[in-house]
Amino acid sequence: MASVRKLKPNDPNSPWVVEYTDADGKRRRATPKSGLKKDADKLRREIEAELDSGVHVARMEGASIREVAEQFMQQCEFRHHIGDLAGNTLRSYRGGVRRVVADLGDRQAHSITTDAAQEWIDSLRSTMKPRTIRWVYISLNMLLSFAVKKKWLKRNILRDDPARLPKLEKRKEIPSRENLTLLLKQAFDESLDNQAISTRINQQIILTLGAFGGLRPGEILGLRWEDVDLDCGSISIRHTLSRFDGLKCPKTEAGEREIPITHPIRAALMNAARHRAIVNQARAPGHKSYVEATVMSRIARWWKNPDFRWSMDEVNGWVWANDKGQERHREHYMRTAFDNMMKKAKLVDGETGRRMFTPHALRHAAVSLLIDAGLPVMNVSKMIGHTRVSTTLDIYAHLFPDDDRISTAAHAVAATFDATKTRLIDVTS
Repeated sequence: MASVRKLKPNDPNSPWVVEYTDADGKRRRATPKSGLKKDADKLRREIEAELDSGVHVARMEGASIREVAEQFMQQCEFRHHIGDLAGNTLRSYRGGVRRVVADLGDRQAHSITTDAAQEWIDSLRSTMKPRTIRWVYISLNMLLSFAVKKKWLKRNILRDDPARLPKLEKRKEIPSRENLTLLLKQAFDESLDNQAISTRINQQIILTLGAFGGLRPGEILGLRWEDVDLDCGSISIRHTLSRFDGLKCPKTEAGEREIPITHPIRAALMNAARHRAIVNQARAPGHKSYVEATVMSRIARWWKNPDFRWSMDEVNGWVWANDKGQERHREHYMRTAFDNMMKKAKLVDGETGRRMFTPHALRHAAVSLLIDAGLPVMNVSKMIGHTRVSTTLDIYAHLFPDDDRISTAAHAVAATFDATKTRLIDVTS
């Protein structure tokens, strides 16, 4: 137990101090900033509570949240440098940790209790959305766990006694069959002469590879023609592309996989391949033109000509590209093309005008369609690139249909023991 006394009993100006024995049996002394007895009593109660819960660290030896955050982010930057942490993840960590430091940076790590975290979380409700609040709370949790690894903290109290978080708003709807039908009609509408050819083709690529191949947006952006085998009818997923990391391999081995080329995907790829061949011919040295408008006019004219001759040998580079063959690797271009397609298909919120779902939601639609088609979860997991089947079940378990297989199996097991011939107890007598 801790005790409170004056540092110098005979000196009226001497501060009040708290003396106690820590968990390692070492005698400790702590002095409140004011030196007053009431603050010393308060400090004694805090220390006793920390000792009881096993999280106490001596005041002079503890680290502040700001210091923990600096060390944590340095480690994250290093992990990103060696390729162990994705750029998007690093960016998310920066945002969450920045908010934690802004609010709690001057506090000692050991002073963060469940009650303190709850008070902080409650204060954010008026300015943040529930999903954002959850992320900054997770960021605080990561910092405390990091402090434990560094031995600046005995225990992360939030792991054993987590704070109460706001409920998440309902996730955006997974695109339905009707939604996909509308989008397909929009993307493959040949009457849209006023729309850039490359934009329409890129919309087809987004839609078909997302909804019928289950590709992530970064995997679509990182797809090259050398990964596409139209003869064998498969696409090799070998890279992902983002503005933070550039072109890189998937972060797990399961991310490298083969995707079958179904009819919608083949239609989009053939359009993209023909357009790439036209662009390459229009910009070939034999067509000398210093006016960009002339080249664009030539591309549009050849595209409308059904007798235009081309071959797959002329197709190279990025599948997702513009009229110049340049990669459009920034996610901004994908969102813009997708938003335009959603608006023209009238799949937007009537009040806000925002799209009903994101490009990534097409991947969820792909999983939904595969499950509807009766594909076992193990095969679904393999196609969409999950390392573990449990990950697929955690995200998509609600999509798998209920059936009577459990009941059927239980009765089959009982039947092997001739359970039907056991005597039944008459409960009516």
